[in-house]
Amino acid sequence: MGKSLQAAAKDFAENYDLLKESDRELFSRLCNKLLMNNFIYGQIKADREDYRSVLKLKNEITDYFYLIDYSLEHDANYKIFYLRSNDGKGKIKLKKMESVLVLLFRKFYYVKSKETGTSVEICVSFDELADEINKTHIFKDRMNKQLIKDPLLALRRLKLIGFDALNFNTTDLFEIYPTIIHVVTIEDLKMIEDKLASYQNTDDGESEDETDED
Repeated sequence: MGKSLQAAAKDFAENYDLLKESDRELFSRLCNKLLMNNFIYGQIKADREDYRSVLKLKNEITDYFYLIDYSLEHDANYKIFYLRSNDGKGKIKLKKMESVLVLLFRKFYYVKSKETGTSVEICVSFDELADEINKTHIFKDRMNKQLIKDPLLALRRLKLIGFDALNFNTTDLFEIYPTIIHVVTIEDLKMIEDKLASYQNTDDGESEDETDED
């Protein structure tokens, strides 16, 4: 059993009162970042210092989010902090292409981590990705840079993948971050394939899919 809301509120108030002004400002920025991006991934440069800061303020941040029905989750193995909704509200709407890409990146992550024996620095090329999309027969048009760029940028903002957004081209490698295992919790490859197949009978392009961002 977790602590009561009253206990969490008391702990938060007492701990927050002890913070220096600079730490209060840091606390506010980190909470807003988690609410906007969900993930703080300590193995990328942009999040490295913030990951350490969340570790420093973990008790205060945990109690704050507990009060608004979120859990602050910590994957210490991969240096990831993320939010999990306790009331099922933590869902985002993805367009069809974005949902398909999430599943394909999860599939690549599964397969390549098995092949290489490592689950970090898993990369996939544009050609590999385009081939897999075309194989699904979900979309009428064959994949090209124009069709796929915006969905890829959306997943980059969600911190599921990394690539050079300013100089995007088809020779790029896309790094798949381990954050993806907390979005698509499917471990069985067949379940991923079945989910992909379910998109073949839906309208192209703008249909949306409700996705847990755990």
